[in-house]
Amino acid sequence: MSNIVGKSIFNNPYGVVPIEKNISPILFKLSVLYGQRCPKTTCQNAGTCCKVGCPHMYYSEFINIWNYIENDLADKKVDMVIKCLEYYLSNKIKKPCPLYNDEKKGCNVYEKRPFNCRCYGVVPKSEYKERVKSFKKIYGKDIYETYPLKIQCPNVKICEGEKELGEGDIDKLSDAIETLDIELGIKQMIVKTKNSYRTFHDFVMLLYFGEHKMADFTAIRMKCTNEQKEAFIKEFEKLLKADPNGETKDTKNQG
Repeated sequence: MSNIVGKSIFNNPYGVVPIEKNISPILFKLSVLYGQRCPKTTCQNAGTCCKVGCPHMYYSEFINIWNYIENDLADKKVDMVIKCLEYYLSNKIKKPCPLYNDEKKGCNVYEKRPFNCRCYGVVPKSEYKERVKSFKKIYGKDIYETYPLKIQCPNVKICEGEKELGEGDIDKLSDAIETLDIELGIKQMIVKTKNSYRTFHDFVMLLYFGEHKMADFTAIRMKCTNEQKEAFIKEFEKLLKADPNGETKDTKNQG
């Protein structure tokens, strides 16, 4: 049976077997959850939130997106991976979502977007206020004042007939997706400690390099100059364009 998420699952930190019979039922349940728990919304595609950062998502949500990329956006995959590497090596706080398409002014994977994107703009006011407080505490007043996320996007509206999110609904949805990650084969302790809850670019780094290499890249981020980082990224880009699936001699031997 084929690998549903393409050939480039060769670092698998969660021990999930990426074949259709394991993953398809989870992706189906995820789609049902989105339909039942996330109100349909309209968006003016201003990209205000997308140009600031990429929200966290669960591993099942990442697999859902990556499967789509492998099958429908293969021509964009290399550029996305390079952007993810740039982000991982960067100390900047503002990192526009690598899935956002500036040319078409919209998301490349809009129909597959994670629950945090689906709920953004319609988060209950009291809960969003707590999120803003947390952001301000972590990053400080100066950064908080320059970021648009201190107020929830006014360009997102709930479609007519859709039920608004109530307090606690997002937490319940989060718990339900955590259950899917466990069903996918990730150990419960890993899921409950939020170790399967990361940004898209962090998941891509796990996919291509694994945890041990990410630790090396963290050292590069902290110790190298911008010029050294740029040189490293260019070299990796050459290798990736020559072999988009990352099937180097070492990774082939692992299979």
